[in-house]
Amino acid sequence: MKKLFSSTYVMAAIWSLLLFLPNLYAAYLSTNTGGYFSGSIVNIHDHNAYLASVRDGMNGDVWIGQLSFATETDLPQTLNFVHASLFYRLLGWLFGLTNLPINLFYISVGLLLAFIAFNVYIRLFIECLESDGEVRIATAFLFVFPGLLWLNQILQEFPNAGSYVPNNVLFAELWGNPSMNPITHNSYMPHFVAANIIVALLFCSLLHAIRDKRPNYLAMSIYALIAAWLLPSLGILWVAIVSTVLVYLMLLRRMSLSNVSPVLMSFVPSGLMSMWSYSLAFRSDFWAKYIYTNVVMNGTIDLSLFVLHVGVFTPFVVWGTFKLLRSYETKRLGHVIASIWLFWLFILSLASFPGSPRFMDGIYLPISILVTYVVSNLNDVTSGVRKWLYAVTTLLVIPGTLITYIYPWYGHLYLHFSDKRLNLRSDDMWPIRLSSTEMDAFRWIEHNVGMNDVVVAGPIFSNFVPGLSGAKVYLGHIGRTIDFSQKLTSVQQINVVNRLPSLESNGKVWFVNTLHETIGTPEKIYIDDGSTYYCSGADFNVGDISVLEYNNCN
Repeated sequence: MKKLFSSTYVMAAIWSLLLFLPNLYAAYLSTNTGGYFSGSIVNIHDHNAYLASVRDGMNGDVWIGQLSFATETDLPQTLNFVHASLFYRLLGWLFGLTNLPINLFYISVGLLLAFIAFNVYIRLFIECLESDGEVRIATAFLFVFPGLLWLNQILQEFPNAGSYVPNNVLFAELWGNPSMNPITHNSYMPHFVAANIIVALLFCSLLHAIRDKRPNYLAMSIYALIAAWLLPSLGILWVAIVSTVLVYLMLLRRMSLSNVSPVLMSFVPSGLMSMWSYSLAFRSDFWAKYIYTNVVMNGTIDLSLFVLHVGVFTPFVVWGTFKLLRSYETKRLGHVIASIWLFWLFILSLASFPGSPRFMDGIYLPISILVTYVVSNLNDVTSGVRKWLYAVTTLLVIPGTLITYIYPWYGHLYLHFSDKRLNLRSDDMWPIRLSSTEMDAFRWIEHNVGMNDVVVAGPIFSNFVPGLSGAKVYLGHIGRTIDFSQKLTSVQQINVVNRLPSLESNGKVWFVNTLHETIGTPEKIYIDDGSTYYCSGADFNVGDISVLEYNNCN
């Protein structure tokens, strides 16, 4: 076991580099061609939203941020604590100590978290599995993706495929794929990876408390609380998982209430955190509208997509769960917890509600444990049949794995608010690669736009503004901009309507036009009440980018 553990660090380093190879290549290529790496290659809009909080932290604003994507006043202060904003402000403060540029934040922090995650996952496998051989099998599953989602790439080639295939299946690259795939998930968003690390440690603590009779309730309580803070969905999920495990043990193993109570009490802080999130979502008109809009963007995981993600391993998972839950052995508690974890995810996929992908984070951990159990316990199967089964399974796993690794280079990465699909082999990699002029514009905005001013630009460029310049924007991230659709329409039709609804500013307004995104520049801009308006003033050119100043005419 010591030899296995010592080699884990080398494997963790290799795994981390493998996961971040597309980002590292994009950073190299962008710099080598005289441009600037924007910081991420997938779901750029969300990455930029978190980057705004990172900049707050780098500027020393850790506890309360700038709310750069909202110009409205008297907003709930809890906006500073949703979307893991506090987590990113704290990370931003720590990252600022390195003196590295902000565009390298996701690579630097991501590599470190991936390295930690791999080691923690191996620790979980060691806790659950019986031999070094089984741990090696489970470890191998971290390098592969058994899903059958490559089928949707073929379906996309058929005309009118959307008329008979649901969009959440046909375009699953955004809705679910990152959270259910060990390769993409651990190079995606830092708070997802951090939450998954905490969940794996929570899993280990639960095993120690129940199976090994050496509880550390304080550690378990802290792990559960942090997981719920980073991802409320995981907080809710693990309250359900642990409650079900305890009921199962009380019914089958006659576990006493005195042993159950301390475990349940450990999850009270996590439950309160989840209830706080619930109250935000449903107990206030503002939050119900705001959070509902954000959740809808996450799509759904229904039964068909759930099975497509589990893919080739589905028969193993079903058989393993059925066999384990029928007869309980103390040494198999880790397998039982993994089974109940997947049971709840199966129930959630049947419910198929908006936002259900958020519950699927880390699904590959229980899958790895269960499939390893089944593969290692095929005692009733002849050697020839086992070899045939292993060969067929390996062949079926190859397509999903290869597509996951090569997709950034040969796939069609989605870009919000654009018909453009791109990859790392595209002639034009914007906005993965920003031009030197665009970076000059961000620096110009940083030095010339006041903290009470507002920048108005196209939906892609303006999404970069808070993180790369620190300025506030009128139209920013789709989930953090209040009444985003109304504001997007107003910007797109500004020469017709001459109005920017919900704009509240004590300073100036700056219109930015780029080669990729052009917006109108009327002489006057009216605000909601019609009596307040801004007049155009000086026009500044930063290379091929135009910045037009508007002052309050009143």
